[in-house]
Amino acid sequence: MNKKMKKILAGALIASLSFGLLACEKKDNRREDHPEEVAQGESIEASKAGMGNEMIKPADYAWQVKDTYEFPYMGAKITLPKTLQDMMTKKDVIMLDDQSLGDKNEIKYAMLTFSALTEEDKNKEIPKMGDEYPKWLEAIKRAGTLGIYEKSMDEAAISKVTKCDTHTKLGESQDGKYNYYLSTAGDVDQSIQDALKEVKLETMERTPMAENGYVFQEKEMEQTSDAKSVAPFETQDIDGKAFTDADFAKNKLTMVNVFATWCTACIQEIPDLEKLNEEMKDKGVGIVGVVMDTHEDGKDIPEALDKAKAIQSKLKTTYPFLKPDDKLMNGRLQGIQALPETFFVDSKGNIVGETYTGAKSLEEWKAVVEKELKNVK
Repeated sequence: MNKKMKKILAGALIASLSFGLLACEKKDNRREDHPEEVAQGESIEASKAGMGNEMIKPADYAWQVKDTYEFPYMGAKITLPKTLQDMMTKKDVIMLDDQSLGDKNEIKYAMLTFSALTEEDKNKEIPKMGDEYPKWLEAIKRAGTLGIYEKSMDEAAISKVTKCDTHTKLGESQDGKYNYYLSTAGDVDQSIQDALKEVKLETMERTPMAENGYVFQEKEMEQTSDAKSVAPFETQDIDGKAFTDADFAKNKLTMVNVFATWCTACIQEIPDLEKLNEEMKDKGVGIVGVVMDTHEDGKDIPEALDKAKAIQSKLKTTYPFLKPDDKLMNGRLQGIQALPETFFVDSKGNIVGETYTGAKSLEEWKAVVEKELKNVK
């Protein structure tokens, strides 16, 4: 798994691993006679969809170590001292993130968290799916945070969300709506506390929040040149059949659902997307899935391809599952931080309408598609 997919997985772990795939209680005669078959529109257990619940080391899914991070939605450029970088390289300390949003995606708080790991923490393995990751997060020792907080939050409220007891105000956002604080916990090694105190924050104008609601999208990971079109586009589906711009031209509107074989929430919504595909055909709407982990760094990933084929077969999905092209749809896929993510393309390959992060029900997707259809000329 390359660095990009690790970062997406890290962003999706809490959101998607916390959801269990529930077997549908609805039964029909066909399933009673052939229990291995799955009716269209039903959910199945992840293991039966070809998604082996493999083991991972959660410590491997922390932020990549580097000197500086620039977060437009946070309005901050953050520089780490060499001492802290060295600790992160050794995984003595890991950097993660946490956030809470209010109405209209307004930030309540968003913080980078720094946790001290024991050797046991570093080497612990957990199932990729299930609730073990949140438990691991809760168990590791919080050393400090650097965050942005709405001004209504006092230090007592900040202590509660940061799990720290000492707070140093670093400044205010340029729009005057937020405070920045560096927080540390007094019961961690002094060398870690000292390193955290050397973290530097430089404020800049905050960019309005993106539709996906992820505060910690870095500047260099924003969609390349704000891609307006996926054309020219040429790739293959998971069975090797060509898929190009001409396939988008067959529909008035195409829903592009970006997912991965390890994402439980992604797989859970596929039966509803299959129903949506059938119900919306007469309105000129099609669906394609882009399976992000099947093709990385210019190479196919056989294990992920096999899983994707198993999922498509077990769920009796008729819409195509595509491998991402090497250009990542003109960079449109480059900035994805969490899965599933869904956007829309018109018959000319133009990206239209809004971007939607997270799984939805059939009825919710129907409402979204009807809304996006109205925007297509």
